[in-house]
Formats: sequence, structure tokens, C-alpha cells
Amino acid sequence: MSEERKCKACGATLADDQDFCPKCGSEYGYRKCLNCGAKLADDQEFCSKCGTEYGKKKCKKCGESYEGEKKLCKKCLKKKKRNKILILIPIILLIVAVIVVFARGMQMAGGNIDQLSKMISEGHYSCFISHTFEEPNCLHGYLCTECGYEEGNVADHNWVNATCTTASTCSVCGLTSGTALGHTTDFGVCSRCGQGVETLLPEYVGILENVNYAISEMKSSANYFNSGLYDMADFEFELTADYIGYAISECGSYTEFAEVKRILQNAKTGFTNAANATSVNSTISYAEDGQEALNKAGNLLVSMGEFLD
Repeated sequence: MSEERKCKACGATLADDQDFCPKCGSEYGYRKCLNCGAKLADDQEFCSKCGTEYGKKKCKKCGESYEGEKKLCKKCLKKKKRNKILILIPIILLIVAVIVVFARGMQMAGGNIDQLSKMISEGHYSCFISHTFEEPNCLHGYLCTECGYEEGNVADHNWVNATCTTASTCSVCGLTSGTALGHTTDFGVCSRCGQGVETLLPEYVGILENVNYAISEMKSSANYFNSGLYDMADFEFELTADYIGYAISECGSYTEFAEVKRILQNAKTGFTNAANATSVNSTISYAEDGQEALNKAGNLLVSMGEFLD
């Protein structure tokens, strides 16, 4: 039986026909440098190529010789591990910081991911620390003026009292409640707001025109009467009464013209009686009553229209 062949480099068993070790590749009969793979004679303790002691390797980092299969010595391996840890520390801190910032952002966004995205995309980074809240009103709760984040409940409406022309209105959102108070008159100066109101202007103009016509006829009747033309005077008295009647009709049932209407009715009675009187003295008396009332109505109408432009 032939002697067992052993690789001098690694101790592996070689078959009779194997000239190179199947494990380490060393040529049979020679030892192999573990550092560079060069062949070493049996009496060589150091590699003639790299200078490494037989059975050892040179650390690729520091150049020191060491035993083992790893590419670095123990000292450099420890240093490498330490360096990895040093590299990992800021990465871990960064991850922790991102998690903390995200958690804080979600807290400040009220758990709303869309609000958080808005805060980030629009650069509202100060809102991760604190919001700049606007006081709540009827449109929104506490509202951040930076990022638009809202929390809390809306406030009540800020109602402004109703006026003659507007209902009670919220000064914030414009919502109305109820109806306008309306003016205290339809013709004249409103005692509530001090505004001139011309709703009954057409009626006022109609009354004033007919009163002016009546005054004109009244003057004509006086001229006829003074000239002794009593029939013509009576006819003018009747015309005067007619125009006064037209003015009374224009007054209608409006409270604004109630006093004018009352005075005009007295004037009409006076001129109607004057037209039908049977004596000169009674005619004069009735005509004077009618004239006094008609002038009084005319003066009242003028004063009522003083507020007009």
C-alpha cells in the first residue's frame, strides 16, 4: 500500500495522480504562502515574494502579520466594526429624527396626512413647532394663518342690529336674520335713521300741483268778486273746490298726508259754501275761511318738502 500523500500547505489528502492540492491549489511537495500564494520550500519560514511568515497573512489594512482566514487582522477588524458603528449612529439618529418630526407633524396636523403634506409642500415648517392661530368666528374654528390648519368649533355669528334698510346681519359672513325695520315714514325724514324718504313723492307732487291750481283759481275768484262779477266769482269758487278735491284724493289714506287732507277738507268746505252763499257777507266769510285753510295747507306742503334736494 502506497504512502498517503498530504498537502504541505493545508494538510489535505491528495490522490496519487494529483500534483496540485484540490483544496488550496498548492503544488504537491511544496508549501504555499497564505498571503500571496507563492511556493515555499520546506525550509522556508518566510515568503521570498511578499516576506510573510509561513502560516500567516499580512493584514491588507495595516500590513501586520496574523494567523487566520480573514483578510484583516483582529485589530483592524475591530476598528472596521467600530467605524461601521460610527457610520450607523448618525443614520440611526437621522431615522429617529425623521420619525420624531413625522410624529410631531402628524400631531400638529391633527392626524390628517393631507394637512401634513400641505405643511411640508408649502414650507410651513414653523407649524411643526406651533401654529399661529386666528381667533374662531362663524366661518371657522381656531385657524392657523400660516398653513390653514383648523381646530375647535366655530363661534357664534357677530350680529349687527337691523336698520331701516337692512335686516340683522352677521358682520363676518354676511348672513341675515329677520327683516329690515323699515323707515318711520314714507315721505319725509325718517326719525330712526335721519334719511330722507321719497316713497310717496308722486303723490306729494300731485297734491302740491292741485293745491297750486286751487290757489290760482282762488285769486281769480277774488278778482271777479271784487269787480262785482258774482256769477264768475261763484264759478271760480267751484273750480277752486274741485282742485282741492283732487288734492284730497291724492292724499288718500296715507298717514303722512293726514293733516294736509284735514286742512284741505276745511278749505273745500269753505269754497263750496262760498259758491252757494246767498249774500255778499256770507260769501266773503266762507271764502275767507277757505282761503285761510288753503294757504295753511300750501305752507304745510312746502315745509314737508324741504328735505328734498
